[in-house]
Amino acid sequence: MQSRILIVEDDKKIADGFEKFLKKKGHEVILAHDGKKALDIIKKHNINLVLTDLVLPRMDGINLLKEIKRIKPEIECVMITTVQLRRQLKL
Repeated sequence: MQSRILIVEDDKKIADGFEKFLKKKGHEVILAHDGKKALDIIKKHNINLVLTDLVLPRMDGINLLKEIKRIKPEIECVMITTVQLRRQLKL
């Protein structure tokens, strides 16, 4: 069964990498680059999984997660971040 996955990531390179990988695995992928846009998509589409960054413009990942669970608690969510990695690598 094909899953519809929403990737919420403001870094275009990271979002594109996830999209490419997940599409190769046979999933339908929708991209959003901020939390508010992600909520709009969730309200309009049947999403199975949200893969979201922690640090986002317009609404951070924690608040996005709270809103998702309030309006559609059945959606599974995975939160990711590269903030600590970027600090360690001094990027």
